[in-house]
Amino acid sequence: MNHRKLVLWSPHKPSQFVVCAKDLRLYEIKSKNERKESSFNIRFSELKENGKSLDKKSIDLVSVNSEVQYVKCIDWCPDKNEQSLLAVGLPSGKVVLSNFSYINRISKEFVPRRNRVCNAVAWNPFNTSQIAAGLDKVRSDFSALIWDVNAAAASSPGDQSTIMPNSDNSFNISPADSAVMVTTPLIEIAPSETINSLSWLDHSPSCIAVGTSSKWLRIYDLRKARSPGRAVYAHSKAILGISCDPFNNEQMATFCDDGIIKLWDLRRFSEPILTLNTNSKGLAQIGWNSIRSGILGSLSKDENVVKFWDLKGYQNFGEGSSDIPVTKRCRTHSAKETLSSFSWHPTNENQLLTLTSIGSVEVTTLNETVPISWSCHGDLATGYGKFVMEGSVFTPNTTGESTSPDICNVMINRAKKGYSLDIQKNLDMSSDDLSPELKRMWVWAHTVSRNNNLHPCNGIRSILFLKIVDSRGQATSPISLPSLAAHSRKSTVFYNSPARKLCLEQCGWSYETDPEAFLKQLEQQRQYDRAAAIAVFHLDIRNAVLSLQRSASVSHEPNFLFVAMGLSADTTDNLWQDSYTQLRSQLENHPYLRASFLFLCSDGLDNYQEILNDTNISLFDRVAFACRYLPDTALREYVEKKMQQTVLSGNLEGLILTGLSGVGADLLEKYVDRTADVQSVALVCSLVPPSLFNDFRATRWVESYRQLLDFWQLWHERALLDIGRREPNRPPKAQVYARCNYCNQSLALSNLLPNKHTDQYRTRTNATQCYQQRVSSCPSCKNPLPHCALCLLPLNCLLPTYSTQTSRAGNYESNPILNNSTSFDNWFTWCHTCRHGGHANHILQWFQTHPNCPVADCSCQCLSL
Repeated sequence: MNHRKLVLWSPHKPSQFVVCAKDLRLYEIKSKNERKESSFNIRFSELKENGKSLDKKSIDLVSVNSEVQYVKCIDWCPDKNEQSLLAVGLPSGKVVLSNFSYINRISKEFVPRRNRVCNAVAWNPFNTSQIAAGLDKVRSDFSALIWDVNAAAASSPGDQSTIMPNSDNSFNISPADSAVMVTTPLIEIAPSETINSLSWLDHSPSCIAVGTSSKWLRIYDLRKARSPGRAVYAHSKAILGISCDPFNNEQMATFCDDGIIKLWDLRRFSEPILTLNTNSKGLAQIGWNSIRSGILGSLSKDENVVKFWDLKGYQNFGEGSSDIPVTKRCRTHSAKETLSSFSWHPTNENQLLTLTSIGSVEVTTLNETVPISWSCHGDLATGYGKFVMEGSVFTPNTTGESTSPDICNVMINRAKKGYSLDIQKNLDMSSDDLSPELKRMWVWAHTVSRNNNLHPCNGIRSILFLKIVDSRGQATSPISLPSLAAHSRKSTVFYNSPARKLCLEQCGWSYETDPEAFLKQLEQQRQYDRAAAIAVFHLDIRNAVLSLQRSASVSHEPNFLFVAMGLSADTTDNLWQDSYTQLRSQLENHPYLRASFLFLCSDGLDNYQEILNDTNISLFDRVAFACRYLPDTALREYVEKKMQQTVLSGNLEGLILTGLSGVGADLLEKYVDRTADVQSVALVCSLVPPSLFNDFRATRWVESYRQLLDFWQLWHERALLDIGRREPNRPPKAQVYARCNYCNQSLALSNLLPNKHTDQYRTRTNATQCYQQRVSSCPSCKNPLPHCALCLLPLNCLLPTYSTQTSRAGNYESNPILNNSTSFDNWFTWCHTCRHGGHANHILQWFQTHPNCPVADCSCQCLSL
């Protein structure tokens, strides 16, 4: 016969434990320097604490009790005066009191009337003179026996060993040559059914829970032993184990062989509050951690894994019941061999004792999962066991070097200064608040928002290489026609098409529409060299020279005068080109002027690469230059190359190429990973309705920023964000509904309006028909609506007026005219504390002179809420 091996920590001496197989063995954990030469050492895994090895320890054999063999179940005596006393259940049905003394190792034997297997034994933790034993079924006999140790001693006066009670909850054991045999139990319960498991209830010393092979979970009150007690049909198979929660007296866990664990609340015993699927067949043992609340361990047959379940979410009564098995995430501990039993340490919440099927014992310290939480104000909190550590992760700067501020504080300051969906306000913010990269992103957003032909979702890539329809209904063509742009001293080929024109507008190059106004706007922003360069790129040398001259008079920069003189010279002359080569080194800080001279000196497409690859020039201007001077094939290659580069680097300037699309979301994701600036990403994603930019990452960024605004208590900024994200021409969804007092159904507008498939909804006339209807009762249960607390009239609501019109296609269309609905004076108004209310105008008039509720005998101070 294959007997299951058991292991159990001593509740009195945390360094000792017992192993039960063919005999009883007591072991003790000792340090190496405490170990005796005569002790016996078995397998032991080294203990660690905080990642450091403790003193090397060993497991030493203290004593062997070979008089007790083939143990089926075991329990330590809870009495601190008897720290080595054990109650042992045997295959014959006996329950023996055994210890590891050298004299009389079996002091008592409790023998049932008929031999059968003892499946479970439990010592009463409150009344230590009582031991419960669960036995197999026998006809016309009880299967759960309560043995009284003190009464048994009194029934055998002729024996040399006596057990005399000192008090109600203690007893003495005197050594004798042979054990005293007791055959009369104190109480007998559970007739004619196999008891596989039992457990005393922690909240009541006279109540015991038993699990039967007939799938019933029963609770008996020993004060009413003849009564059937409470019972529930708990599992689909025999209940093999019961474990009471040490931190919640009203909860217990049960399991059966099919791998299902059920959590019960004794206050609602009709159904489990949690049904847990362990995904393991043949469950053999479960056990609560006695030091850490909510942690349950489980072990299955023929497995080398102990699973640990965190059930803290179901610790409180009223979480809702569920008989549907759920699968929760769990931690595990694996061994090399198949495990037979485990036991939690009585004082160390992370220490576990395991026993394999071949008899190897291992003491393991479980690795603690360290929870981490970031504060919305930049602090970090971590937990280890029962301790919580929090503080700032940024060390003070003592070196004097400039460091980047915490992005959390940066986002808070921006939000307080008005950083929102107002693009113009964002552009007006100082450079200390917004980086140049963010400035250029909002410049792009501003350009797109002012042009009806552009849309944030369409980047240059989609405009050039996809068929995009503009506001005039014209499709952009990817075919570009070359043209010759000529100047008195230079001529070059440029390309033009409707698609390229849209791209130039998106890049901010509206030069050809009104050159003087365009240059004036750039000069007002003190971008003189950029204005001159764009004029040169359009071969408008005169305006470029004038712009540089105005720059020299304002900035007192003499180099601009020399550059202006150079631009006005003959660029085809060899002497001029040699002079530019020497001047080029002096224009390192002016990339736009250097690009202007390079463009004038170039004589073909190959010479444009230096301009297109100059990172000191804005990507907007480089892409615009490419759209003007590169042929279709070269332009496609350039746009694809720059788009890949900006997406990989998370450069927000790349949005001009990708737009707010799937590739644009990849770019924004890289930017968030690089900077953690979820604020800017959430705002730019909110520029378009969620229906047009339906990416789960965008939704997550926006929701994260909304939560941050709530954490920072910036309620006004949060409201502005929600208003700005609203779908155009679509009313916001209602968040609060009035409900019927009788059926609890919502009085939402969709429930009050007639169904569109009914004749009442559709009036087949050529003329426009309007109707209005008052609702005096609940549309669901037809019970009357509440009455006003002041005028005592029903709170009838006037439905919004719907006009039914015939469309051009012959279909009927409805349009709600909300202006003709119930005025505010007749709206529902109620107190959120006492739930009393009435018509809005009546309530307003009442609270002008009264602070309390208008309902008699209601003491609610509604006005002060």
